[in-house]
Amino acid sequence: MEPLSSKASRAKEARLLWYYRAKKLNPRNHKDMSESTQPTILLCEDDPNLGRLLSDYLKAKGFNTTWAKDGVEGLKEFHRAAFDFVMLDVMMPRKDGFQVAEEIRQESRHLPILFLTARSTNEDTLEGFKVGADDYMTKPFSMEELLVRIQAILRRSEIGRAHV
Repeated sequence: MEPLSSKASRAKEARLLWYYRAKKLNPRNHKDMSESTQPTILLCEDDPNLGRLLSDYLKAKGFNTTWAKDGVEGLKEFHRAAFDFVMLDVMMPRKDGFQVAEEIRQESRHLPILFLTARSTNEDTLEGFKVGADDYMTKPFSMEELLVRIQAILRRSEIGRAHV
C-alpha cells in the first residue's frame, strides 16, 4: 500500500496541473498557452487497429491525442501530463476501464470521461456511469457521432470552454 503522503503529493500535483491548464499556463514553464494549445485527449484502447485509427482521426480533427494501450499505461500517462478529456475502453489488459476511471475520479472529479466499448449490457452502462463516466458509447460506432459527443462534453466542461 502506498504511503498517504505519496497519495497526497500526487493529488496536489494533479490539482496544480489542472490549475495551470485552466489558466492556460504551461505547467512545465508557466508560459501562456492560450492560443496555441489544442484540447488534449487521453485515449486508452488495447486494440492496435482501433487505437491507431482513433488516434489519427482525433489528431486530424485538432485534438492533441495520447494513446495508451492498456489501463496501467493509461494511468501512467494521466499522472505524467494534464488532459482535457479521457476515452476508455472497458476491456483492457492489466487494468480495465472501470478501474482506471475510478482511480482518475479519486484525483479529478471534473475531467470528462467517455467509455467506448463493446460491452453493451445495461449493467455495464450503469457501472460506467457509477464509476464516473460522462458518456458511454458502444462499438461499433460512428466517428462523426463520437466527435460530436466529445465536442459537446468539452463545451460543458470548465476546461473545454476555452477550446471549443
